[in-house]
Amino acid sequence: MARRDPQSPSDTAISALGGAMADATEEQIARALELIDSLSDRGAADALIERVRPRLRKSRPPHRLRFPRLLLYPLDPLIVSPAEWRDGDATLPRNAVVRMAQHVRNRLGAQAETLDAAIAEHTTEDTTLVERLGRELWPAAARILRHDLDAIPGLAEEVGRRHQRLLTVITASLLAEAPAILGLIAGTANGLLPPHPDAVEAIAERFAAEHEEALPGFLAILLARVPQACATLDLMKPGANTTLIRTARDQAAETLLRRLDDHNGLEAAIEYGPLPDAGRAARNLVAFLDQFGGMRTWRVQVQQLRARLAAACQARFIDGIETDILDVVETASTRLEAPVVLALEASARGLRLLDEAARSLGGGSIYDELLKHASETIGAARCANRLSLADRSRLIEVLSGPEAALAILKPA
Repeated sequence: MARRDPQSPSDTAISALGGAMADATEEQIARALELIDSLSDRGAADALIERVRPRLRKSRPPHRLRFPRLLLYPLDPLIVSPAEWRDGDATLPRNAVVRMAQHVRNRLGAQAETLDAAIAEHTTEDTTLVERLGRELWPAAARILRHDLDAIPGLAEEVGRRHQRLLTVITASLLAEAPAILGLIAGTANGLLPPHPDAVEAIAERFAAEHEEALPGFLAILLARVPQACATLDLMKPGANTTLIRTARDQAAETLLRRLDDHNGLEAAIEYGPLPDAGRAARNLVAFLDQFGGMRTWRVQVQQLRARLAAACQARFIDGIETDILDVVETASTRLEAPVVLALEASARGLRLLDEAARSLGGGSIYDELLKHASETIGAARCANRLSLADRSRLIEVLSGPEAALAILKPA
């Protein structure tokens, strides 16, 4: 029988901390994340985050903006845990890109310290700052990675020598094009409009001509944020790289569909986080699945995903009505303060976003009944001491429209 090496003290400590994290409060997890984010070399500490990632999806605390997050921001749709990464996928393993980020930071020297000062006290929600600083950082990082393809400390040990060069080339290529990719996405109002065909084609052609191994990653980023890009790619003018680009599109779609299918990825996008986030996620997922439902290759898989999405939307909608709206109003003993009222309105708008996406999947009458019930509860006389008439009317208007809101303003 082969003898197992004894567990190292650091492994034992990480294992013990992992158990503690599983039972920690939200506040304790937030403090632990801030500490982990501050480490120059996170190493095995990343394993701790994996254990509580499902809970993080629910609370979604804003992360302190650190150098690795600034650098890797454009690649976020591609980054997966080492256990989820598969050779040939349009994804990047987190342990590998974190090694690359540390190497870039070391090579930048004083410039990295300047960036640290610029992002101090900011969080990942400050996307305008991230994109402004990134326009210079991402191409500079790409040049460093391309120059040091085989010289990134610890990368071969993380992913193996066979993968280290390919992953570095892909990461460098995507970072070099990141300003153009994010500019393209911004031009679609972040997914509400289809992208301009010429802009998509220009970026895709550059990848196809220079670094075709990174092409599926680019298209996965684009499709994850702008699902309508799938149809845009079909409208491309025939050219030398058309077949290559469409094959890469299929590879990106396959990866994204599988990630939705695996590990409750689809449900997680809807069930966790604030209601407005759930509504936007549902809208994007419906648009994404609509792009592939008519294709024979994925028809059955898409039908199954649509059924799961419909169930997830309905469950989150019911929970949102009860937890985010009615429980807040009905359990209050005094007049609700302005921040709570604003949060109620944000939740109501999130519900309507979710409602719009969910209705396209079927079951519209259920949503009508739930919204009517919520509006009637808010309009009832017993809620008059918790919300002003104007606040009640505004909430009802968001939930059920202006006619329902006018009804409670009319004298009995």
